[in-house]
Amino acid sequence: MPPSFTSKALQATGVLTFFGLASFTVWTKHSRFSTPREFNPATDALFQSEWVRKFNPRNHAATYDECVRRIGLQKVRAELVEDAQRG
Repeated sequence: MPPSFTSKALQATGVLTFFGLASFTVWTKHSRFSTPREFNPATDALFQSEWVRKFNPRNHAATYDECVRRIGLQKVRAELVEDAQRG
């Protein structure tokens, strides 16, 4: 008797999940999260916009983290380096 559709679907789901997690791990292996930092609503320009004031009416402070990925200088495109040198 051939395998049922449910069995094939579960196998495909398992294989796709494995390859998805493996791909994500390889893609992000050089990425690191920096220490979270807190922004002051009174001084940060982001908190002065109307959109943020609408959804944060009491000006609660927010905490952000940054994902940092280190790459070699030889991998940076030349036009980006020139643009950074020009300011």
